[in-house]
Amino acid sequence: MKEQMLIAGKHSVYEAIISGSKIKEIMFLKSKEQSLNILLTAARQAKIKIKAVEYNEINKLYKGNHQGVVAFLDEFKYAELEEIVNRTKNSNKRFFAVILDHLQDPHNLGAIIRTGCVFGITCVIIPKNRSVHVTPSVLKIASGGCEHLPIVMVNNIVQAIEFLKKNNIWVYAADFNGENVFKTKFSADLAIVIGAEGKGVSHLVRQKSDFLISIPMPGKPLSLNASVAAGVIIAEVTKQCLN
Repeated sequence: MKEQMLIAGKHSVYEAIISGSKIKEIMFLKSKEQSLNILLTAARQAKIKIKAVEYNEINKLYKGNHQGVVAFLDEFKYAELEEIVNRTKNSNKRFFAVILDHLQDPHNLGAIIRTGCVFGITCVIIPKNRSVHVTPSVLKIASGGCEHLPIVMVNNIVQAIEFLKKNNIWVYAADFNGENVFKTKFSADLAIVIGAEGKGVSHLVRQKSDFLISIPMPGKPLSLNASVAAGVIIAEVTKQCLN
């Protein structure tokens, strides 16, 4: 499962270079060469083709804030769930995945990947259909997270949950009617499910999950952004690991 990618921005491109991503070419603004010196030096050392261009040329490729540099990645490669689970078992590390139940917003996906990478989770799992995939926008928002954190694409979320449970990995779904996340004792190996914007976790996924958890809201009863909710839960699980 692969998709060709174009990424933009100094941090995103630099992270792609140093992580060993397969970059076909980097284009940069001639006027920005001095400020991009560290990035361009890393690209030359990695023997990546670089090309100085004018603003109009780079602006045609990327309409957002490119900061004077874009990179063409050969392909984005999604990880395989079975391989990730087996590798984690063999390493004796804790398995901690975030499952996204048909998320639609690339900003949410990118932010969750970035947060997950910072907190050292094992992987992010997304479905193949009716869901946002890793796009140039996601890569930029993730700020290098996609180069360090495995992103798994599965055909069916429910089947993925069943596979995890067979491998003694407990599944916790975020739900308004769940147990207080700050009072939940999380298992050693686990996955948390974050639902789609507005819809939440689907009925079948909720049924297949082992536990339902919720974030207490002593303030106004508003729904949290999916990436914020994921960040709160990831932080609480990590806190328990460190204690």
